[in-house]
Amino acid sequence: MKLFNWINNTRTVDQKTITIFYMVILALFSFLIAGYRFSLCPPYITFEDFLKQNYSKPFVNRALIVWIAKLIVKYSSVSSKYIFFILEFAALILSGFYFSKYINIFIKNKNISRILSFSLYFIIPFELILPRYIPLWYPYDTYSLLFFICGLILIHNRNFRWFYPLFIIATFNRETSCFLTVVMLFVWWKRMPNKTLLLHLSVQFIIWVTIKLFLNLIFANQPGSQFSDQLFYNLNFFSTVYFSVTTSWAIKLPSKIESIFRLVYILGNFGFIYMLIIIFWQKLDNIFLRRATLAVIPFYLSMLYVGLIYEYRIFGEIIPLVLMPALYILVKIIKEMKEDNNRIDFDTNKLK
Repeated sequence: MKLFNWINNTRTVDQKTITIFYMVILALFSFLIAGYRFSLCPPYITFEDFLKQNYSKPFVNRALIVWIAKLIVKYSSVSSKYIFFILEFAALILSGFYFSKYINIFIKNKNISRILSFSLYFIIPFELILPRYIPLWYPYDTYSLLFFICGLILIHNRNFRWFYPLFIIATFNRETSCFLTVVMLFVWWKRMPNKTLLLHLSVQFIIWVTIKLFLNLIFANQPGSQFSDQLFYNLNFFSTVYFSVTTSWAIKLPSKIESIFRLVYILGNFGFIYMLIIIFWQKLDNIFLRRATLAVIPFYLSMLYVGLIYEYRIFGEIIPLVLMPALYILVKIIKEMKEDNNRIDFDTNKLK
């Protein structure tokens, strides 16, 4: 009973203890998800292949994390499998930590922001674990999420001194860093002098193109291409005849059920949480969040051509563009109910 009394008496818990518990929970979530994710490593690419960068474009061009792993291997005796797991684990912890910082920008309560940040680990499985049409693991996936969260914080704070180093690192990790530029265009349009905004967009475009040309030069002899038109495959995803014949990873359901399932599968991106934003769009009154959320539209449209929309993994980095507005709306609704004296009733059968 002493344990329950201590838990209930939360006012006696100091901030240091809360921080320790918070970090422990982050670590537990991250370790669990890293373990689930690791089992998705493509059967045709070993961890040694990753280190040797012995695989095709565009995947090999996303080189940052592999280069870091190679550097660690060079100066340690740790096996490649352990190194990639540790890197994955670190990315997941940092993603949760910085997501709480991002939440705290809009919801000014540190402990509430920390609690809400755990929601990230409930959405990540929808993007990076549960999808089974193309269940893959690549070392850059979780770092794309981390860099995007940090980029959003820096764009909001106009901290361009740190934004540009982050943008360079993020571009070496994955070419979709360019959507940080799209976010910046949306959120600072007519809120920043036109010449200043145009200068930022131009510099980011030059950096992005330079890095992509550099990576293409390094991996010029690798098979594959940087971009390929995937629209045909995306449209044919809804054809059970096409997919049941040509793919081995299709979910095996009766054809009529699978046709419906595939539609629900596409709608189920981000665990349906985007529906909260659509229904309560008017409550999303923060201009940064409202404008940043709109960047999801060009991202999704571009993936129709250069990605496979049923490979949810490609949407992992824009989770904060969907999840943060949903959390903002949820907290706002609760706050409005309190201000309007609309009570939220609880079971009053308390511990004695």
